[in-house]
Amino acid sequence: MNFDSLPDTVTVKTNGQTTFEDEAGPNPLENMSFGDLVATDFVRVEGIADGGEVIAEIVKRRDADDTELEGAVEDFDALTYTWIRVLGITYNVDPGAGGTEFEGFPDAATFFGQLDIGDIVEIKDDMPADGIADEIEEE
Repeated sequence: MNFDSLPDTVTVKTNGQTTFEDEAGPNPLENMSFGDLVATDFVRVEGIADGGEVIAEIVKRRDADDTELEGAVEDFDALTYTWIRVLGITYNVDPGAGGTEFEGFPDAATFFGQLDIGDIVEIKDDMPADGIADEIEEE
């Protein structure tokens, strides 16, 4: 695997049931729509994973913040604990002291030792996002 670049992207689809909310800046829009989003916006998407896509139920525009990704584990490195894939995005993991924090677990070996494909995890990548998980928490 090549880990020299930032994480891949997640395809998010919206439909007539998708709700848009604006929580960014001092004057958020009251009736925000898809057309109000621009490429540099930060968004939080809540939705349903469907294959390699997410069908958005809620899209919230937010101020720049840490990157968070929550979903089912698709794959992970059970030998060296150096990567984990959720929603098609592979994050590098730093299993050493001072590296990735495993919320509720003393170390990478303990966390990955109990992890199963399909488990729900939340991955946090502090700003500026670099593709290395700063914290992983099992939900």
